[in-house]
Amino acid sequence: MMNNDSKTEIDELFSAYIDDALTPRQQTELKRLLQNQPELAEQLSHLRRQRQLLSALPIETAPPTLLDDIKSQIERNLLLEQRNTYGLLNRAALLRRRITAAAAMLLLPMALLGYVLWQIVIPVTDQPPQRTTARSLLEDDTTVQAAQEDAPPAPVAPAALPFDGVLVLTTERPILTAQSIEKQIFLLSLEHQTIPNRTAEKVTFQIDCPTETLASFIESIKPLWRQILDSRLTLHDSDSAQRKITIPHIRPEQIQMLVRQTDKMPLRSMARQYASNNPPLNQAAGQLALAEDSDVTLENLPIPQPILAWPDQPQARTTTTQPHVQLLIEVCKPEESAN
Repeated sequence: MMNNDSKTEIDELFSAYIDDALTPRQQTELKRLLQNQPELAEQLSHLRRQRQLLSALPIETAPPTLLDDIKSQIERNLLLEQRNTYGLLNRAALLRRRITAAAAMLLLPMALLGYVLWQIVIPVTDQPPQRTTARSLLEDDTTVQAAQEDAPPAPVAPAALPFDGVLVLTTERPILTAQSIEKQIFLLSLEHQTIPNRTAEKVTFQIDCPTETLASFIESIKPLWRQILDSRLTLHDSDSAQRKITIPHIRPEQIQMLVRQTDKMPLRSMARQYASNNPPLNQAAGQLALAEDSDVTLENLPIPQPILAWPDQPQARTTTTQPHVQLLIEVCKPEESAN
C-alpha cells in the first residue's frame, strides 16, 4: 500500500530522471522500484513520451496584440459577472420578502385562533399545578432506584505499568523497515493505538496498548533484526526524568521480557543486566546483504503487500480495563549515512 510520502518520493525520482539529474544513489533506488513494481515502469515510459512530444512541438510567435486582447476580454467578463450577480441578488431578496410577508399573514391569524380555542377547551381546576423539584425527585425512592439501574457502570481506568521506552532501529533502508512495521500494526489492529510520524531524518511510531498485545507485536517484527544494523532501547522512569537506562544492541526477546514485568525494581534490574552483557549485533551480516546486490533488491527483507479489509480480519480488541504500556519506535539511518 503506497502512502502519500512514498508517492511523493517516486514522483521526485521520475522528475529527476526526466531532467537527467539523478545521483548514483537515486539511480539505484529507481532501478529497484522499477523491478518490484512494473506499473511504475509503464508510468515512467508515458512521462518520457510526453516530454518527447512537447519537445517536438514547433515554437510560434504570439501576435503583438495578444496581451491587450486578453486584458480586454477579462475586463468584459468581470463586468458581465458583476451585473449578473447584482441582478440575481436583487431578485432573491425580493422573493424572500414576499415569502416572509405571506407566511406572516397566514400564521398570525392561525396562532390567535389556536390560543382562543385552547382557552375554551382547557379545564379549570382549583388546585395549583404541582411543581417537580430536585428534592422531590430525590425523596422518591422509585425514581432514585430506576436512575441507579439505568446508569451505566463507571469505566475502570487502565493500570499503568513501569515499562515506558524508546526503541531506536538503525538501518540502511528505513523506508522499507517502516513499511514492514506499518504492516504488522495493521495486522494486529493497532492502528487506533498508534501515532505515526514521518520526517526526513526518521520515522516514528508511538504505541500505547496492553502488555500482551505489545509482546505479540514485537514477536511479529523479529525478522527485522536480521536486516538492521543496530538497536537501542531507552527506558524512562515515571518518577524521575533523569533516571533512565539505555540498553544497546537490544534483542526482541529481551524487549518482550521487559514488557511483561509488572514491578519497577525487577524491570530496572533486568535492564541493567542487559545493558552490561549484550554483545554487538552482527553488523557485518547486514552490510554483506547490501553488497551482494548492487541494485539493492534486499530479497530477505519482507516487503509489505496491499491488504484488503475483508470481514474475516481480526477486529480491534476492547482493552479498556487491561494495563497499558508505551513504546516509541524510531527507524533511522546510521549517523554517517545521514550526514
